[in-house]
Amino acid sequence: MESAAENIKKLVAANQLAAATDLLRSLVVKQNADLEPDVINLQRRLSAIAHDSITGQQSIEDRDIAYNRIGKNIVQLLGQVLRHSPEPPEPSEDTSSPRQQGPKNVINIHKNYGDLNIS
Repeated sequence: MESAAENIKKLVAANQLAAATDLLRSLVVKQNADLEPDVINLQRRLSAIAHDSITGQQSIEDRDIAYNRIGKNIVQLLGQVLRHSPEPPEPSEDTSSPRQQGPKNVINIHKNYGDLNIS
């Protein structure tokens, strides 16, 4: 079985950032709850990017740059969690299909969440 850290890295590599942050948050809660606000901020940034993409407030190029930055931040935060972890992370219990995050699914986000009002 793969570790949660390996799963998170694979999700980031596949640009499935929402699923990666969800799994990272569950790992942080178990290993280092002090970092949970950082994960929540990453999730908020993802939502803001999706909102801006749906409403046309952000170009595709800017959106892709923002996704790349968030992916890098996820991996950095994962490194912090692993460095301060008293024991190796447990394997992921979530075997469901990871949520897609990217240009194809901006419409799906809109369908699932409606018009996002991010202040």
